[in-house]
Amino acid sequence: MSSRSTVALPSEGSATEPDLGSVLAALDDFDTDELLSVREALSDRLVDQSFVEVDDEQVVAAARRLQRQTRRDEAVQVALTTQMLERGLPTKRGLRRHAFLREVLGLSGSEAAARVATTELCAPLVGLTGETLPPYAPTMAALLRDGVIGTAHVRVMRSVIAKFPSAVRDDRPMWEAAEQQVGELAAVLDPDQLTKAVQRLLAYLDPDGVDDDDRDRKRRRG
Repeated sequence: MSSRSTVALPSEGSATEPDLGSVLAALDDFDTDELLSVREALSDRLVDQSFVEVDDEQVVAAARRLQRQTRRDEAVQVALTTQMLERGLPTKRGLRRHAFLREVLGLSGSEAAARVATTELCAPLVGLTGETLPPYAPTMAALLRDGVIGTAHVRVMRSVIAKFPSAVRDDRPMWEAAEQQVGELAAVLDPDQLTKAVQRLLAYLDPDGVDDDDRDRKRRRG
């Protein structure tokens, strides 16, 4: 953490009301380490809250706000995973990507695979000349960043992509329209409901259930 002074959180029983505006404004000058320290301090406070003093509507509202933040944390994990992979940290340790995430983050094999797959979908891409390009699934990435959806929604999206006919995936405008439609569904449905809804989308994209492309047949065999 840098040597400059930081904003202290108000102590229990403090006689002065905290100036929330000044606290939030100070965050603009904080580096990553300082922001994480503030985040940890807030978590320490929240984890000790009993919430018995709030009414029914407030406890539901608090749960929804926390759920949104949890999902936004998943977007931060995507950004951090992107950096670890782009810097070649797994290779430096002589590990594959999944094994690296399991070692440094204590994830299960399935969790590590899901983290890599979500990153491939939702992280910004790098062009041939080094320019930053939109993510492969830009709608889903934006919704994850806003906390509207979580990685469970993205997992459904991955399963949908695997079943998209090659003609759809190779036609950029068609792919973007299909991805946006799935994102719009994800914004209002839970993962189970989304799974059922995208089956209807797949039926529309490939009404006969079998695409004639050799790549699709090979993918199904795989």
